[in-house]
Amino acid sequence: YYIRWLLIFLILLNGAGFWFSQSRGPILGLAVGLVVYLILYSLWKRKIPIMIASGILFLILTAGVVFFTLPSPPNWLSKLPFIGQSRLLNPGQLESVGAQSRFVMWKYSIKGLLLEHPAIGFEPDKWNFLRPLLGYGPEGMDYAFPKVFPPELVPLVGRGVLVDRAHDRYIDMAVVTGSLGVTALLVLISLIFIHAW
Repeated sequence: YYIRWLLIFLILLNGAGFWFSQSRGPILGLAVGLVVYLILYSLWKRKIPIMIASGILFLILTAGVVFFTLPSPPNWLSKLPFIGQSRLLNPGQLESVGAQSRFVMWKYSIKGLLLEHPAIGFEPDKWNFLRPLLGYGPEGMDYAFPKVFPPELVPLVGRGVLVDRAHDRYIDMAVVTGSLGVTALLVLISLIFIHAW
């Protein structure tokens, strides 16, 4: 009983931290994770009230995602304190400098580093053909990305910026550890889900 309430308290605390961070990914991940967990739990225990509640939560979550991604939020909503000014209600952020620079970083991390894999360090690098398989090594993005630094990134972030990560877990893993590292990560995540199930 106490552990259950402690876990509920920790989830609420976690949700509050995500909310105040204004980071959309973790908030959406927490919401979807909780709804999926409730659906699976209700199916496993065959509890009809929980099934109905999780179905309603799923519909509310879907409606919320659709509602919050409207081109402009309703006027009354944008006037609410804190909520109205949040990043969650500002889909225009997808056109912000931060979002645009991330799209460019993703594109050139995949196209430039993973597919073309330029040599870094002393050239010629006779082992460069292994980059897609093994990656550039820990903290290797610092040294590799300048080789493919695109001109379209300069107006967004300037010339002096050090791109040390791609701002995407899987692309970062692919650059640092190659396809072997990404495969190992996906196998690990799959095994965790299998054992948890």
